[in-house]
Amino acid sequence: MNAKYLFLIFLNLSLLNFSISAQILVKIGIRNDLKNIKIKISEGDYALTNGNDSIILKKNDTIILENNYNKLSARTGIKNIKGDSILLISTSTNGIFSTIINNKLIEYEDNAIFYPKNNTSINFINQLDIDKYVASVILSETYPNLPYEFYKAKSIVVRTYTTYMINIEKKHINDKYDLCCTTHCQLYKGKCNNQTIISACKETKGMILVDNDNLPILAVYHSNSGGLTNSSENYWGKSLPYLITIKDEYSTKSKNSTWTYTISKDQWLSYLAKHGIDSTNKNFENATNFYQPIRKKYFIDTLTLRKIREDFNLKSTYFNIQDEGDKVIFKGRGYGHGVGLSQEGAIEMAKEGKNFNEILEFYYPNTKISYFNL
Repeated sequence: MNAKYLFLIFLNLSLLNFSISAQILVKIGIRNDLKNIKIKISEGDYALTNGNDSIILKKNDTIILENNYNKLSARTGIKNIKGDSILLISTSTNGIFSTIINNKLIEYEDNAIFYPKNNTSINFINQLDIDKYVASVILSETYPNLPYEFYKAKSIVVRTYTTYMINIEKKHINDKYDLCCTTHCQLYKGKCNNQTIISACKETKGMILVDNDNLPILAVYHSNSGGLTNSSENYWGKSLPYLITIKDEYSTKSKNSTWTYTISKDQWLSYLAKHGIDSTNKNFENATNFYQPIRKKYFIDTLTLRKIREDFNLKSTYFNIQDEGDKVIFKGRGYGHGVGLSQEGAIEMAKEGKNFNEILEFYYPNTKISYFNL
C-alpha cells in the first residue's frame, strides 16, 4: 500500500534536544478563518518552530499566533518567532494542547501546523496519530456506552475510510491536509477521553477493509438504512461491488428507522414545475402518489431522489409520497445516504451477539480485513 499517510517532520530541528519517532500520522483541517489563536499546553513537552528557530514549551505555557500580512507570528512570554509556517511539535508521547473555538475549549493531541491565509487569517491543522484520530471520530459520530463489538467494527471502518481518503481520493490535497473535521469527511471534535473506545481502537490496530485488489475500500457509513441499504450507484452514480443494496432488518429496530415530512400540495407541485415536470400530464401519474418498494435513484428521469432530499432537507432518499387533500406527506425510512454501514443497524447486531467480523461482512460484502502494508 502507498504509505503517503506516513507524515514525518523533515524540517531542520537540529537545535532541539529530542527525536521524533516514525508514526502513522494524519493531518486534519480544523479551521482556516481564525484571526488569531491562543494555544495552551495541557500535557507533555512541546517545541514551537519555524524550521530554523525553536522555542521549548512546557505544561501550562501559552502561545499567541497571529497573521500579519501573510507572515505568521507566534509569541510566548517574551519569546517570538515568525515564519511562512509554524509547527507545534509534541516531543513526548502524551502531548496535549488546547484552544478555544466558537467559545468552546477543545483539547487536541500530538502536533499542530499553522499556515497564513488571505493576509489576516490562519489555517489551523491538527496532525496526530491515526488511532487517536479514529477514536475521536467514533465518539464524535456516535455516543458512549455502546457494545464493544460495535466500537471495534466502527474503528476498522473509520480507519479504512481515512486510509482511502489519504491514499486514493485525496480530496483535500490542495488544502495541505488529509481530511476536514466536519461531516464532509468525518466528524472530529478533538481528543477522545472514552477508554472503551480507545481500547477498541488499540485492539483493532492496523486493521482495514480491502477489496479484491487489496486496496482500501470506500468505507462510507450513515445513521440508519431504514431496512434496506442504498447502493453507491443509486446515490453517487458509482458502482462498487461492496456498496450494494442489502436487506437490513437490524436497522428497523432503531429510532431513526422511520420519519414523516409534510408540505402543502401547491408547494410540491410548484417545486416539480420548476424542474420541468408537468404534474397534469397523464404520462406522469405519481406526482403526489409515489411508491418506492425498493430503493430507487430517480423520482422521474430528470429528477433524482437525492436532489429532492437535499432541497427539502429530508432525512433520506428512501420515502413514499402520499396525497392528503391539500397536503403531501413524505413517509420515509432511514437517516442518511443509506450507503455502507448503518450505525444503528450495526449497534443492534452487536447487541444481538454478532462480532465485529460479522458486522463488517454484512455491510461490506466482497471485502476482507487486512493490515497496513508500510
